[in-house]
Amino acid sequence: MPKRLGDLVPGVGRDVELRGVAARAQEVQPGDLFVLHARAGARAQRFAALAEARGAAAILLVGDLAVASRLPVVRAADEAEAAAILARFHEVRGQTRHLAVVGTDGKTSVAWYLRALLDRVAGPAWSRGTLGVVRSEGIEPRPNTTPGLVEAWALIGEAERRGVRWLIWEVSSHGIAQRRLAGIRWQGVVWTTLGRDHAEDHGGVEATWRIKAGFVSEVAVSGGVIAVNADDPEIMQRAPKGAWRYGREHADLSWQAPKPGVLRVRWSEGEAEIAPIPRGGFHAENIAAAVLLAWKAAGIPPQDAARALAGVSPPPGRLEPVAEGVFIDYAHTPEALRRMLEDARRLATRRVLLVFGCGGERDRGKRAPMGAVAAQLADQVWITNDNPRGESPEAIARDILAGVPAHARARVRVVLDRAKAIAEAVDARGEGDVLVIAGKGAESTMEVAGRVIPWSDAEAVRRAMGGKACASPLA
Repeated sequence: MPKRLGDLVPGVGRDVELRGVAARAQEVQPGDLFVLHARAGARAQRFAALAEARGAAAILLVGDLAVASRLPVVRAADEAEAAAILARFHEVRGQTRHLAVVGTDGKTSVAWYLRALLDRVAGPAWSRGTLGVVRSEGIEPRPNTTPGLVEAWALIGEAERRGVRWLIWEVSSHGIAQRRLAGIRWQGVVWTTLGRDHAEDHGGVEATWRIKAGFVSEVAVSGGVIAVNADDPEIMQRAPKGAWRYGREHADLSWQAPKPGVLRVRWSEGEAEIAPIPRGGFHAENIAAAVLLAWKAAGIPPQDAARALAGVSPPPGRLEPVAEGVFIDYAHTPEALRRMLEDARRLATRRVLLVFGCGGERDRGKRAPMGAVAAQLADQVWITNDNPRGESPEAIARDILAGVPAHARARVRVVLDRAKAIAEAVDARGEGDVLVIAGKGAESTMEVAGRVIPWSDAEAVRRAMGGKACASPLA
């Protein structure tokens, strides 16, 4: 339903009718309010002119920014003030409760299990993260782990209109730094792991960790529930007072995986077994994280959570079986690769084979450590492309190889064509072997030399196992 600008920002442009809100100038539709952030910098004037040419009705400037335009221009001092305007546009009344998942690894899995639990016991529940928008009826792919301010508040408005009680958000370091989720009142947050991903974007590892710790502290100060991974020493050094802990021992909710597919949780008043669950220790850990936050933030007792999560399916692309003994996984940090390979070792009776690469134009410092982890924990390794973007694939592979000890080089091949690498690995399998293709998980595209190309690791496996050549965009 159209809104009047003056109803959103008192005293300004009461006769200006707004039909929608847009965050990108090239996506503006006639009648939209175009939201322009200060981080646009020198590009702001060009974006404003394009939005005007496409029929925008008004411009909302967020932060310290100035543009010349014939359109009505309103200002928000910061993202929180802009969020209040967007909330009025979407008629948000605070009926949906919000939970956050923050951490280097595990966000998608914890959000997946937490959404499933809440939907079954206290729902309806949605989640928004790397997979897109996850609802009980399916997955709607969307870009970015954490959406921008405009998309976030549009989703909140939609959730309220459809009676959704819980929204679970994956909160990335970029999302925190850019305040993409400003204005949300958090019921709670779970902090999963703390590693080095995106360190180069934020000025170093410590700076990245401060960003995440700052977000968790803000939630604590506002009265939200804090759940943290007691097995991560870096998190425990930074966790606010009063945080609830999950871990293998000495925790408010301790967990063990006595055998594949079984999770046992204990708390001061009792214990419960959750089975079957997806195989893999990280799945058990992430389910425990979801159980703790649901207990403390939503009031769901662990024994009820155990019943609700029995038989839960794994999130796409997280040690997901795509053929007998063949898995795809999203692991793209040294820590996640290590945990995944340790789980793969427990599933194998013979060798662990690995196909992986590192993304281009992202965190070069993690490449050598990932090469070292691969050489240490896999018996045969294929280094290949994984979203090289505009960077040289050969240079990325050299950076990874720098972490491989000389004595392990004979077990490591560089095959930049990802389809050929997967086909070689599939052909190399023997009885009792486990093959993992890591880095992309369930992603459906690959970024190569400025192009976004359709790609599926699962489909590449199926073609290789069917004896067909898999057409590769990198050939």
